[in-house]
Amino acid sequence: MDIENIHDENGQDSDERRLKKRCNAVNSIKAKDEYKILERLRSEGVTEDIPLTPDPHSIEDTSKRTWEKKVQVWREKLRDLSSREKQPQ
Repeated sequence: MDIENIHDENGQDSDERRLKKRCNAVNSIKAKDEYKILERLRSEGVTEDIPLTPDPHSIEDTSKRTWEKKVQVWREKLRDLSSREKQPQ
């Protein structure tokens, strides 16, 4: 069996599926209020403590667990940034 050519029941390549799933995850987080706060801060020129978006295209060098951990850490940093911005100064 050629592992590189495994397809799902719809004939879709597993890398294509993985990329689509990762892009959907990133896009769903970017639609949240926490990310909108980050965008506002970036537009104001703030660069300190701004978490970077995980690269969904890093399929070959990022395992599923590593990817999930990166997304989890990214979301936690977004939430932390959001909560600090919402606190009265």
